[in-house]
Amino acid sequence: EDGLYAYADIDPEEKTFIRKVKRGDIRHCSLQIFAPKVVRKERADGNGYYDEAYIERWLEISAVVVPGFPDAKIRAESVIA
Repeated sequence: EDGLYAYADIDPEEKTFIRKVKRGDIRHCSLQIFAPKVVRKERADGNGYYDEAYIERWLEISAVVVPGFPDAKIRAESVIA
C-alpha cells in the first residue's frame, strides 16, 4: 500500500544522467517483474481496493521519461552527487 522503494548505485561519472534526474528531466521508472501471485485487498478505510503482488523475480528496472504508470517515480532527493 505504501509503495516500493529501491536504491541505485550510480557511477559518479554519469554526470549527464545525474543532472537530468536532479533537474527533473528524467523522473520516472519502469519496472518489469515476475509476479505469479496477485491478491486483491480492500483498503483499511473501506474506500476501494489495491492489488498486492508477490514478486518472485525482478526482470528489469530502468529510469525513463515516459512511464507506463505515472506514479512510478524517481525521487530526485535520493540522488547524491
